[in-house]
Amino acid sequence: MMDGDTNDERTPAKRRRAETHDVISYLETRFGSSKEREIEEKLQAWTAVFAELEKLTSSLCSAKQAGLRESVNYSSREQG
Repeated sequence: MMDGDTNDERTPAKRRRAETHDVISYLETRFGSSKEREIEEKLQAWTAVFAELEKLTSSLCSAKQAGLRESVNYSSREQG
């Protein structure tokens, strides 16, 4: 009889654990896990850094094509 009562007491706890696990699984499926969010945030940050780097590189190439390189070379020849 005691064993039956003990099992009845454990069943709701096991059920709550299973329900909690189901809710967590659902939320992770729907919104992603916290680890996945961290990875996504880092990826977005790196994407922004690389986009800025591309802009700077493009700007430098444009300046070089506009003759800045010749201007710098001419200036260094005058000093030397």
